[in-house]
Amino acid sequence: MKVPFDIKFRPQIESGEVKVVTRDDRPVRIICWDGPSFEMPIAGFIEGRIEPDTFSSSGNYRYDEYGESDADLFVILPLPDNIFKQAVDTFGADHQIGMLHEEVGELLAAINQYARGRVEKDAVVTEIADVMIMCEQMAEIFGREETEAEKRRKIERLAGEIEK
Repeated sequence: MKVPFDIKFRPQIESGEVKVVTRDDRPVRIICWDGPSFEMPIAGFIEGRIEPDTFSSSGNYRYDEYGESDADLFVILPLPDNIFKQAVDTFGADHQIGMLHEEVGELLAAINQYARGRVEKDAVVTEIADVMIMCEQMAEIFGREETEAEKRRKIERLAGEIEK
């Protein structure tokens, strides 16, 4: 989950548990937490830049303290391990099975539209992600261990077919 940068995440950032990115999702490596300027105390390297940048301590650690920028800082928080179970518990198994039908239909439509040149690749990628999320929830409903075991068997079979 992507949220605005806050100094309270420093321990998790330093441990590697939480990643720092820009508004436009470029990775950032923080190199200084207490810079010489009170107004711009954070310094870091944004991927693709040669010089380190500084960030304002007011307004969510912005690159430019006077307005939004693609270089404003955010952190990527880990999702709960049981997010898929939580979704099933919250919305119900029957509802999520219905959602799977909808998402699979949207994926099929996106693939057909892509094949006809009507949508770009990112439309298909979005629908693939939706179906993958729903499949994780289906594993929660129908049995995670059984699903993982069957997935392993199918991958091993695929590997055997490739090696032929």
